Amino acid sequence: MYQWPDPQAAPVLQGTGQGDLIFLELPAQLAARGIGMLEVCHFHFPQLDDGYIGEFRQALADSGVELFSILIDAGDITHPDAARRNEEVAWIRTWMEIAARCGARCVRVIAGDAEPVNSGDWHDMEAVQLSAGHLRELAGVGRDVGLEVVTENFRAMGSKAGALNAILDQ
Repeated sequence: MYQWPDPQAAPVLQGTGQGDLIFLELPAQLAARGIGMLEVCHFHFPQLDDGYIGEFRQALADSGVELFSILIDAGDITHPDAARRNEEVAWIRTWMEIAARCGARCVRVIAGDAEPVNSGDWHDMEAVQLSAGHLRELAGVGRDVGLEVVTENFRAMGSKAGALNAILDQ
């Protein structure tokens, strides 16, 4: 798994290693098994330069596999520190641009890492409002680059049905 603290710099390899399958071979391997759609996490990418992204797009096209989404598996749009939150949102926007360059149909953005606590009405919770506002903002970015933005019941903000429904209501 690759960590990309800065998508403009080299990744940091974490975990047990790179595995047996080269990322660019993945579309052909999926097609050989009758799988026509791919969803990957941002940390699966070993490189992000234009040449590599072009090779990945070509591998998808050659195999007839559609890149459904890139799961942006980090970035806290509810971070309590506004400056840090803005950095996180900018980092997510960069990954959205990468996803668009890859030809993805959509990106998954985490609703936030703030711990939702129901004190009456979920809609009034500051973190719910932050999450909803930034998801709307990122959906606008997505429209501009040809991507849909989705979220799911994942991580802290998405783990409580009331909080997630309140986010989606806004």
